[in-house]
Amino acid sequence: MFDERFTGWLATDFDAYVERKWRSNRFNLERGRVRMRLLDLLRRAAESAEVDTEGFELWSSYDHPSFFNGHVVRAQRVAWCRTSDERERLTRADHTVEAQRVDRCHVHLGVHVDETGLALLLSLPPEARFDLSLLASAQETLVAGAAAVAAPWAEAGEDGWRVELRIGHAAAEADEALATDAVAAWLRALWPSLQALTWSDDRDPDGLSAMVQAADDAHTRAAVGAVTAAAAPAPERPKQAARPAVPWRARPNRPILAAAGTGVAARDEEAEREAAERRAMRDRAMALLRERPQGDGHAPSASASQPVGRGPVPGQGANQQSGGGPDAAPDQRRGPNQGRGADRGPQPDHSRGPDRGAGRGPDRGAGRGPDRGAGHGPDRGPDRGPRRGPDRGPDRGRGPDRPVGGGGGRPYEIRPERAEVVGLAVGANVELIAGLFAGKQGVVEAIRRGEAEVRVGAMQLKVRLGDLRPS
Repeated sequence: MFDERFTGWLATDFDAYVERKWRSNRFNLERGRVRMRLLDLLRRAAESAEVDTEGFELWSSYDHPSFFNGHVVRAQRVAWCRTSDERERLTRADHTVEAQRVDRCHVHLGVHVDETGLALLLSLPPEARFDLSLLASAQETLVAGAAAVAAPWAEAGEDGWRVELRIGHAAAEADEALATDAVAAWLRALWPSLQALTWSDDRDPDGLSAMVQAADDAHTRAAVGAVTAAAAPAPERPKQAARPAVPWRARPNRPILAAAGTGVAARDEEAEREAAERRAMRDRAMALLRERPQGDGHAPSASASQPVGRGPVPGQGANQQSGGGPDAAPDQRRGPNQGRGADRGPQPDHSRGPDRGAGRGPDRGAGRGPDRGAGHGPDRGPDRGPRRGPDRGPDRGRGPDRPVGGGGGRPYEIRPERAEVVGLAVGANVELIAGLFAGKQGVVEAIRRGEAEVRVGAMQLKVRLGDLRPS
């Protein structure tokens, strides 16, 4: 990430561990710089002291909140200790001796920095089970090393045994001698003590090497077994003889058909009958499509007539019924008053004549002012005719001259042979005589506006009354 060289103690080396920064990840970079400076300090001090570092390596505590420090970074510790492979080996033998927790489970020699200052220490933690077995045999070496650095070797309660020399941050910043040379002298004096307290297979007074060797053998067997299993080819599975393909209809013991009580022959006949009905229905639909007139492509066929119930009024021709046309007689052409009722009175002619533009200018005539003439007042004038009132009657003003079929559309018609079905009642059994479902029978469920809702099997159809007959 970055390369920091140790050139002397700085105020930032201690300010990185004030209490407000303990749990925050915002200061990881600041603490990471301090950790890199301490690693450089101990590496150069070991080179200057000319100590034998074989079997040892530099370790540093986490500079960011993590599981191993309880998500709190109160200080930074960098020390010399046994290698990571040896720590993993001891962890396999005893899981309480964690490989990552050097400050709690392994003897180490290094530097501890926090907010108050720094400490040069040789620490034997209380959970260092293997290293504590050598404490009695290494007493003479420990006492000699502590005397060399003028620091006592004593038990520090929960922190175990240690030789510690604490220096305040103000003194460390002011004393330039507390740099590489001072740390090198500390390492040179206490390195024999570190070697004497570091457990190994050669120094094993309590016979712990047997437990460690058994854990090594189990680990080796597991690793070899995993490699062998990965390299061995997959065993060939015996091939099963393929069963001959048996058609479904030839298979015995068909529980579905047996439970239904239906034989295979009856089911096949029913399927053929349904297929024949579908083909007949498709043929009728194609015949109806071919019978459609080819004029405008939209005229309905004879079987698709308009809703039944409205027919031509007796005494009226086709032109009069359809609303008039260019060939209709003058008295039969629809005018603006036709179909409005006989009591409406005369109405103004709205046809567009040559004098239509009079009064359409900016002034638009005298009748367009706020008073809008006499014809728009409460009396409506003598030429407007009476208002439409309650005397219009139930036919709502439909005069005898208005065709039943409506405006300019084609007239409605009722086929003579279907007129008798208009009086069908709800619940009657009927037969469809036209359309796609001609020949089917059903039950009338509702009649409204010239149509009937007929249930044919599971289908609900809307059929014109003219397409039905009693069955």
